[in-house]
Formats: sequence, C-alpha cells, structure tokens
Amino acid sequence: MNNVVSNKALVKNFFDLVLDYEPAHFLEVGAFDASTSIRAAKNLPNTKCIAYEANTYNFEYFKDKQEVLPNFSYEHLAISNHNNSVTFFVQRQKNKKKIKPIRKNNSLLERSDEAFIYEEISVDCKTLDSIHPHNETYCLWIDAEGKGFEVLEGAPNILKNTKYIFIEVEQQQFWKDQKLDTDVIEFLSNVGFKILAQDQEYENQYNILFGR
Repeated sequence: MNNVVSNKALVKNFFDLVLDYEPAHFLEVGAFDASTSIRAAKNLPNTKCIAYEANTYNFEYFKDKQEVLPNFSYEHLAISNHNNSVTFFVQRQKNKKKIKPIRKNNSLLERSDEAFIYEEISVDCKTLDSIHPHNETYCLWIDAEGKGFEVLEGAPNILKNTKYIFIEVEQQQFWKDQKLDTDVIEFLSNVGFKILAQDQEYENQYNILFGR
C-alpha cells in the first residue's frame, strides 16, 4: 500500500528531499503565482529555479509581483510534448455565470463538463528537453491541469537526471482526452521512478511524490 499522507505533509516531504539533494535545476510547470519556485529559490541559492505559466492572464497579473531573486525566473510558456504554439482554454462562463480568468484550473484541455464557455488563447509551447541541458540534475513540480503526462513525454532526457517529481494526477477525466493517474504511474515506473508517498487532496484528484 502506498504511503498516503496529508497534502501539507507531502509538500514538506518533497521539499525536505529537494533541499537535501540540491539539484542544479528546479522546474515548476503550471506555476500560477510561482510560489513553489520562489520557495525553492530562497532555500536553494545555487539552484536555478524556473516557473512556467501558460495562462496569459495569470502571467500578466503575477509577473511584476514576484520577488527579485538571482536564481529565479517566471516564464510565460506552455510545457508539453511538442514545440509548437497551442490553444489555451480560459474558462469565462459556466451556466451563464461569468468566471474570472485569473485562476489555477485553466488548461490546454477543455473540461469534461460541457457547461463551460471558453476564451481561446494561442500560447507558445516547448518541451523541457528542448530548453534545458540534459546533463545536469533536476527536481520537478508539475501541476499542469490534465497535461502532466505530456510534460513527462517531452522530457525523456531531463528525466534521466531527475531525482524527485511532485505531480498532480486524476483518477477520472476532469479534462477531455486527458491521461489518468495509472498512465503517469506506468510511464514513470518504466523509466525508473518509484512512488514515495501520495496525498488525497481532492476527490479523484491527488498528488504523488516520485523518486529514484
């Protein structure tokens, strides 16, 4: 049976391991306000910490509110398994009720719930392998709203030098055509990762800490 802990305990466990490991790079995919990368940058002065946020509204709102740290950057970029522009779906209305565009759960995928109306935004997209050196060490935090599997698919070389991964997964399709937790677990198991712990933050949606 996997070690199921609270979300707070899982995050602490992840950071304890990362701080002890001191990777050359800490990458956050689906950063929102980049608080996770900022936390890493403050505690790992010799680690390059980069936060990637695909939602244009989030990025424009938070980009000038970040603390200035020499080893931290906040980038407006989608991360997936290809290097092309992509459509980002911003929820703007559900059941005739307007939705503010600055939020955590917009995605490169439409929600499975058909009640949403979206604003579609074109965003640049890259793979992690295409923008980072392959021979340096990494730890990853992935909260990509249904696209975590594709983030991993685009990083086969990075993953060879990655020690720890914190990733959000789903047990059912919150987004259309998304990969589920079993797909992520199988993929990472096949490249040498093991589940160290997990939480159960929400119903059918949780986080897993992987290590190798």
